[in-house]
Amino acid sequence: MYNNILYSRDRIHEVLRQTEMLLDAVLSKPETIVNDISLVTAVAKKVIPDPESALDESFFGSIQSKLSDNARKYPDRAAIVHRDKYEKPKNEVH
Repeated sequence: MYNNILYSRDRIHEVLRQTEMLLDAVLSKPETIVNDISLVTAVAKKVIPDPESALDESFFGSIQSKLSDNARKYPDRAAIVHRDKYEKPKNEVH
């Protein structure tokens, strides 16, 4: 059972594939350090960007750098405002 509002069927299938990979790795080589076991499945390899490839011109910087820049430019404004899709704005973070 899982909360289908929070997780899609595809996401749950991916978690199961990751779990299977982890168990296979541990059972085949029990001495393996858990940190050395990859959870990147064949499905994930198709959609996860290569961290070593060059970024194209559409990359405008990390969200962290944008938040920092805006905090310096507008110190009296909220940096992040949480809006639950069913509620009015709340939980401002400065």
